[in-house]
Amino acid sequence: QDAYKRPSFTDGDIQRRISAELDKLGGDPRQVVDSVETLPPGPPTPARVTRPGHQSPRPPPPRQQLTSATTPAVSVNKAALDEATRLNSEGMQLYHKANFTDAEQKYRNALQIRERELGRNHPDVAESLNNLARLLTTTAKYSEAKPLFERAIDIREKSSVDNHPDLATSLHDFAELLKLQGEYEKSKPLHDQALDIRTVIFGPEHQVVAQSLCSVADLLQKMGENEKSKPLLERAITICQKTAEEKSLHAKCLDRLAWFFYLLWDLDEAKFYSEQANSIGEMAFFPNHPDLAEIVNNLGVILRDKGNFDEVKPLLQRAIEISEKTLGPN
Repeated sequence: QDAYKRPSFTDGDIQRRISAELDKLGGDPRQVVDSVETLPPGPPTPARVTRPGHQSPRPPPPRQQLTSATTPAVSVNKAALDEATRLNSEGMQLYHKANFTDAEQKYRNALQIRERELGRNHPDVAESLNNLARLLTTTAKYSEAKPLFERAIDIREKSSVDNHPDLATSLHDFAELLKLQGEYEKSKPLHDQALDIRTVIFGPEHQVVAQSLCSVADLLQKMGENEKSKPLLERAITICQKTAEEKSLHAKCLDRLAWFFYLLWDLDEAKFYSEQANSIGEMAFFPNHPDLAEIVNNLGVILRDKGNFDEVKPLLQRAIEISEKTLGPN
């Protein structure tokens, strides 16, 4: 899974609906498939939230549940779907180990199976699309990642309840791609929407909220609004300090806070937080992860500008080696 599994309907709910429709139609099961167009509604969910002055750049269609148009009313190959689940899980493990070549192949194989067995518009297909698009973003294949994100968002807007965490995941990840492409004005509303959804669903102290806070702060720095980034980063770091397992996110937030002070040319504070980020990052990331390369590189830049030249060269060399090993020399 790429985040959290969307809620499913129980077999009992579906069976009772089918039985009722069967009685209406005189017992012909072939008519039931055509008549059951919508599944029973799930539990109530919070209303879609919107920040003051904020509008979603991709307003979703009217709320609906999965229908026979999006979920095939035919039997599927369970063994094949189990294989797709296995491939997806293995791909995630390889991705976090920065083995992007093998992870990409696992993701592509899982996507191929799911599209074949479930159709192109199933939520599980959206999961595979999002995972593959995130990997392609990490490996700087932006033009290939963008249409995959757009497909994943379209499927999730149409097939899930409002404010679903999987939709927030796709919005966040697509916003990160747009940020890397320099499309800051397009990235910002998507990040805001993802943050709003996550805050409503999980509460303000959850680790995915911290992830969104850190991402928005990074975007604000790139947009030249550095002063707005600090309170977001301080909130994110506070959440990370309470969540022991999220060390990698903690390191990234500290790195962004170090950059906040660097942009103010407060090099002593920048060095303090950058060294913390580097120390935690060395423990949290696998040795060749590109996020670690960025943290190491930023520490090298800060030390260079402080005049600590003896410490700079090995840091910058290591950052380059990590990047070349995982992303290639170009």
